[in-house]
Amino acid sequence: MLPIETLTVNRLYEGMNIQGAIGLTVAQRTTLKALGAIDH
Repeated sequence: MLPIETLTVNRLYEGMNIQGAIGLTVAQRTTLKALGAIDH
């Protein structure tokens, strides 16, 4: 019997820095953070 393995992939915007980005709504900023963007 083969072992069960889990495939993990990077999130779409992993590590993208959105600090200082202009023109983003709160919802867009929240979505990008949920997708891996950072804001610090």
